Amino acid sequence: MCARRGTAARLCRRARPHVRVLSEKLPVDAAPTYRIEREQWLARPIAVVFAFFGDATNLEAIMSEWLRFSVIITAPIVMDAGTLIEYRLRWRRIPLRWTTLIEAWEPPRRFVDSQPRGPYRLWHHTHTFSRSSPLTS
Repeated sequence: MCARRGTAARLCRRARPHVRVLSEKLPVDAAPTYRIEREQWLARPIAVVFAFFGDATNLEAIMSEWLRFSVIITAPIVMDAGTLIEYRLRWRRIPLRWTTLIEAWEPPRRFVDSQPRGPYRLWHHTHTFSRSSPLTS
């Protein structure tokens, strides 16, 4: 359930992000890596969708409540390549901290985040936004 109001709440209720999780970097060791791709189509202007998903505080609205996910850094977060964002969450009652690094910031088309510190051995996450029909602009 979304805790947001207005446009943020409508976007949260209607869809999850257009996400491409790419393991483009070479692993540090011989552990297996996985590539997950996911697409979501929204009948909204790209600028509106990018603004929603490019705002790290909206992650709290789209994450499952049982994760108790929260952004540790005080808003507003100035997003750009090099920005570090810290989160706190719980996984099966275990408290975790997670830090993401914004590697690329290209509004309103694309942003990339990776995990310098957190629960995954490798996390490289590319978000792309594109016009796909006359319903989007």
